[in-house]
Amino acid sequence: MNTLEQPLFSIEHKGQRITGREVMRNRRQLVVQLVHPFGLLHTSLFMPGFMAAAGATLEGPLGDEKRDLLLRDLYEQASWIADLLPVLQRAMAADDGNTRVFTQDMEEALDRAHSGQPLITALPWKHPRRFHTEVSWLRANATLPPLRIALPPYSRELEWQVLLLLHHAMHGRFIRLEELGHWEGN
Repeated sequence: MNTLEQPLFSIEHKGQRITGREVMRNRRQLVVQLVHPFGLLHTSLFMPGFMAAAGATLEGPLGDEKRDLLLRDLYEQASWIADLLPVLQRAMAADDGNTRVFTQDMEEALDRAHSGQPLITALPWKHPRRFHTEVSWLRANATLPPLRIALPPYSRELEWQVLLLLHHAMHGRFIRLEELGHWEGN
Protein backbone atom coordinates (compact mmCIF):
# COMPACT_ATOMS: atom_id res chain seq x y z
CA MET A 1 0.00 0.00 0.00
CA ASN A 2 1.53 3.29 -1.06
CA THR A 3 -0.20 5.86 1.11
CA LEU A 4 0.68 8.82 -1.08
CA GLU A 5 -0.78 7.37 -4.28
CA GLN A 6 -4.29 7.53 -2.86
CA PRO A 7 -6.32 10.55 -4.00
CA LEU A 8 -7.04 13.45 -1.70
CA PHE A 9 -10.54 14.67 -0.87
CA SER A 10 -11.75 17.80 0.95
CA ILE A 11 -14.74 18.77 3.04
CA GLU A 12 -15.90 21.97 4.75
CA HIS A 13 -16.36 21.75 8.51
CA LYS A 14 -17.01 24.66 10.87
CA GLY A 15 -15.76 27.12 8.25
CA GLN A 16 -12.49 25.18 7.82
CA ARG A 17 -11.41 23.34 4.69
CA ILE A 18 -10.19 19.91 5.75
CA THR A 19 -8.24 17.65 3.41
CA GLY A 20 -7.94 13.92 3.85
CA ARG A 21 -6.70 10.85 2.07
CA GLU A 22 -8.56 7.59 1.68
CA VAL A 23 -5.72 5.21 2.54
CA MET A 24 -7.77 2.06 2.04
CA ARG A 25 -11.34 1.23 1.14
CA ASN A 26 -13.09 -2.01 0.41
CA ARG A 27 -16.50 -3.54 1.16
CA ARG A 28 -15.89 -3.84 4.92
CA GLN A 29 -13.01 -1.50 5.81
CA LEU A 30 -12.23 2.19 5.42
CA VAL A 31 -9.03 3.94 6.51
CA VAL A 32 -8.85 7.76 6.33
CA GLN A 33 -5.81 9.97 6.98
CA LEU A 34 -6.05 13.64 7.92
CA VAL A 35 -3.70 15.55 5.59
CA HIS A 36 -4.40 19.22 6.32
CA PRO A 37 -4.49 20.72 8.84
CA PHE A 38 -2.39 18.65 11.24
CA GLY A 39 -1.50 15.69 9.00
CA LEU A 40 -0.50 12.09 9.80
CA LEU A 41 -3.40 11.15 12.07
CA HIS A 42 -5.60 8.39 10.72
CA THR A 43 -8.62 6.34 11.70
CA SER A 44 -10.28 3.11 10.62
CA LEU A 45 -13.84 1.90 10.28
CA PHE A 46 -14.73 -1.78 10.09
CA MET A 47 -18.22 -2.82 9.06
CA PRO A 48 -19.68 -5.58 11.23
CA GLY A 49 -20.20 -8.95 9.56
CA PHE A 50 -23.99 -8.90 9.97
CA MET A 51 -24.21 -5.63 8.02
CA ALA A 52 -22.02 -7.00 5.22
CA ALA A 53 -24.14 -10.17 5.17
CA ALA A 54 -27.21 -7.96 4.72
CA GLY A 55 -25.59 -6.42 1.63
CA ALA A 56 -24.21 -3.19 3.10
CA THR A 57 -20.87 -2.07 1.72
CA LEU A 58 -18.43 0.78 2.29
CA GLU A 59 -17.98 1.10 -1.45
CA GLY A 60 -20.30 3.64 -3.04
CA PRO A 61 -22.46 6.34 -1.40
CA LEU A 62 -22.43 4.85 2.12
CA GLY A 63 -18.64 4.71 2.01
CA ASP A 64 -18.46 8.32 0.80
CA GLU A 65 -20.70 9.44 3.66
CA LYS A 66 -18.69 7.47 6.25
CA ARG A 67 -15.41 8.78 4.80
CA ASP A 68 -16.57 12.38 5.30
CA LEU A 69 -17.78 11.61 8.84
CA LEU A 70 -14.47 9.95 9.71
CA LEU A 71 -12.55 12.98 8.44
CA ARG A 72 -14.72 15.36 10.50
CA ASP A 73 -14.21 13.25 13.62
CA LEU A 74 -10.49 12.98 12.95
CA TYR A 75 -10.23 16.76 12.61
CA GLU A 76 -12.04 17.23 15.94
CA GLN A 77 -9.70 14.74 17.61
CA ALA A 78 -6.65 16.38 16.03
CA SER A 79 -7.77 19.79 17.29
CA TRP A 80 -8.06 18.35 20.78
CA ILE A 81 -4.67 16.60 20.49
CA ALA A 82 -3.05 19.84 19.26
CA ASP A 83 -4.06 21.42 22.58
CA LEU A 84 -3.20 18.34 24.66
CA LEU A 85 0.24 17.55 23.26
CA PRO A 86 2.11 20.67 24.50
CA VAL A 87 0.61 20.21 27.97
CA LEU A 88 1.74 16.57 28.07
CA GLN A 89 5.18 17.53 26.81
CA ARG A 90 5.61 20.20 29.50
CA ALA A 91 4.37 17.79 32.18
CA MET A 92 7.07 15.26 31.29
CA ALA A 93 10.21 16.65 32.89
CA ALA A 94 13.49 15.37 31.45
CA ASP A 95 14.77 14.27 34.87
CA ASP A 96 11.59 12.36 35.74
CA GLY A 97 11.93 8.57 35.85
CA ASN A 98 8.62 8.02 34.06
CA THR A 99 9.77 10.24 31.20
CA ARG A 100 12.94 8.17 30.75
CA VAL A 101 10.95 4.92 30.86
CA PHE A 102 8.45 6.25 28.31
CA THR A 103 11.18 7.42 25.93
CA GLN A 104 13.20 4.22 26.29
CA ASP A 105 10.13 1.98 25.83
CA MET A 106 9.10 3.89 22.70
CA GLU A 107 12.62 3.71 21.24
CA GLU A 108 12.81 -0.04 21.84
CA ALA A 109 9.35 -0.63 20.40
CA LEU A 110 10.16 1.44 17.29
CA ASP A 111 13.45 -0.44 16.84
CA ARG A 112 11.51 -3.72 16.89
CA ALA A 113 8.91 -2.26 14.51
CA HIS A 114 11.63 -1.33 12.02
CA SER A 115 13.52 -4.62 12.13
CA GLY A 116 13.19 -6.27 8.76
CA GLN A 117 11.56 -3.20 7.19
CA PRO A 118 14.41 -1.22 5.62
CA LEU A 119 12.06 0.60 3.22
CA ILE A 120 10.02 2.00 6.12
CA THR A 121 13.13 2.91 8.12
CA ALA A 122 14.51 4.82 5.13
CA LEU A 123 11.49 7.13 5.05
CA PRO A 124 11.53 10.43 7.00
CA TRP A 125 9.96 10.12 10.47
CA LYS A 126 6.93 12.19 9.46
CA HIS A 127 6.20 10.38 6.22
CA PRO A 128 2.53 9.29 6.34
CA ARG A 129 3.32 5.73 5.27
CA ARG A 130 6.00 5.34 7.94
CA PHE A 131 3.74 6.83 10.64
CA HIS A 132 0.82 4.56 9.67
CA THR A 133 3.06 1.47 9.59
CA GLU A 134 4.64 2.28 12.96
CA VAL A 135 1.26 2.87 14.61
CA SER A 136 -0.13 -0.36 13.13
CA TRP A 137 2.87 -2.31 14.43
CA LEU A 138 2.73 -0.67 17.87
CA ARG A 139 -0.99 -1.36 18.17
CA ALA A 140 -0.56 -5.02 17.24
CA ASN A 141 2.70 -5.85 19.05
CA ALA A 142 3.80 -3.31 21.64
CA THR A 143 2.91 -2.98 25.28
CA LEU A 144 1.46 0.38 26.23
CA PRO A 145 3.95 2.42 28.27
CA PRO A 146 3.20 3.45 31.86
CA LEU A 147 1.88 6.77 30.53
CA ARG A 148 -1.71 6.08 29.51
CA ILE A 149 -3.87 8.59 27.68
CA ALA A 150 -7.59 7.85 27.89
CA LEU A 151 -9.06 9.37 24.75
CA PRO A 152 -12.81 9.77 24.37
CA PRO A 153 -14.15 7.64 22.78
CA TYR A 154 -11.46 5.11 23.65
CA SER A 155 -9.38 4.15 20.64
CA ARG A 156 -6.20 2.15 21.08
CA GLU A 157 -5.06 3.17 17.59
CA LEU A 158 -5.50 6.87 18.37
CA GLU A 159 -3.80 6.40 21.73
CA TRP A 160 -0.74 4.97 19.96
CA GLN A 161 -0.78 7.86 17.50
CA VAL A 162 -0.77 10.36 20.35
CA LEU A 163 2.02 8.48 22.14
CA LEU A 164 4.10 8.38 18.96
CA LEU A 165 3.52 12.11 18.34
CA LEU A 166 4.45 12.83 21.96
CA HIS A 167 7.62 10.78 21.51
CA HIS A 168 8.53 12.84 18.42
CA ALA A 169 7.67 16.10 20.21
CA MET A 170 9.95 15.17 23.11
CA HIS A 171 12.78 14.77 20.60
CA GLY A 172 12.08 18.28 19.29
CA ARG A 173 11.05 17.10 15.84
CA PHE A 174 8.19 19.60 15.57
CA ILE A 175 6.94 22.57 17.55
CA ARG A 176 3.26 22.62 16.65
CA LEU A 177 1.13 19.69 15.51
CA GLU A 178 -0.05 21.79 12.55
CA GLU A 179 3.45 21.55 11.07
CA LEU A 180 2.87 17.88 10.31
CA GLY A 181 0.24 18.81 7.74
CA HIS A 182 2.84 20.60 5.65
CA TRP A 183 5.06 17.65 4.82
CA GLU A 184 6.24 18.11 1.24
CA GLY A 185 4.82 14.74 0.15
CA ASN A 186 1.29 15.62 1.15
